Order: sequence, then C-alpha cells, then structure tokens
Amino acid sequence: MTKKVNRNDPCPCGSNKKYKQCCLKKDSQPARYTSEGKFKFSAEVVNPNTAGNSCTQLFQRLSGSISSEQKQVVDKYYEITKNKTPLGKKTIKKAKSKEDRLVSEQLKKHDFQVMDTNLSLDPSNRGDDFVTEEFIPTQEDYRISENTDSDLEENNQ
Repeated sequence: MTKKVNRNDPCPCGSNKKYKQCCLKKDSQPARYTSEGKFKFSAEVVNPNTAGNSCTQLFQRLSGSISSEQKQVVDKYYEITKNKTPLGKKTIKKAKSKEDRLVSEQLKKHDFQVMDTNLSLDPSNRGDDFVTEEFIPTQEDYRISENTDSDLEENNQ
C-alpha cells in the first residue's frame, strides 16, 4: 500500500524538489481519450525537453497508426474539398481582373472608346479654388406634391 504524497513532501521522482513544485502539475493533467481506446496524458504525447524533433516524430508515429479505413475517409474528404478554395483577397482580385478584361473586350467589340481625361482623383492635387459638385439628396428631393382640387377634377373627368 502506497502512501499519498503531500504537497510539501519531497517528490518521489528523485529530483530533490517539493512535490508541489515538481510532479503535482503532471499528476493533475486531465486524461484524454484517444481513438485507440486508451487514455493518454498530454505530457506523454509531446515531451517538452525534446520539442524540436519530436513534432515530426510524433506526426510520423501517429500517421503510421492510422488504419486503412481512416485513410480512405481522409482521401474521400480531400477529393471533395480539393477544388474548393476559400475566398481570399487574391481570389477576389483575380476574379475582378478577369471581369474587367471581359468588359473591356466587349467594349472593344462594339467600338466603344475609353476617353483619357488626365484628371487626378486625388484631392491633394486639386487647387484651392476647385469645388466638387456632388448631388446630396435631401428629404425635399423625395417629396411628392400633393394633389390639389384642380388635379382631382381633371382625373375624375
């Protein structure tokens, strides 16, 4: 019968440290259930002392334990998703340039010409006397004039 180690007792691993400073954290790690039906602790999977090379060795070891049925499932998933790329900036930019090219081809086909105005869109290059004329709609622009009595009489006749 083994005696339970107290927090302040010397660690049973032989490191001459207190148990709370040495192995208490390792013992209190939650167990993880693996596909093989065994419980493993995360400290056993990757040893922090050999973290450099152990990642590749761990991957090789775990990939070797995958069954052929699991490999078929992974291959099937890859076949489904291999042509579907997530939309990123590069993909959107590529699609936009393709669309611009198609539009310019259609314009050339129908003899449309794009006029070069040589105007800068940068407001810093404009002079102080330049005033932009932009239409800003207000509520008055959207009002419908009310029918007067004369309009009603015209509609009823």
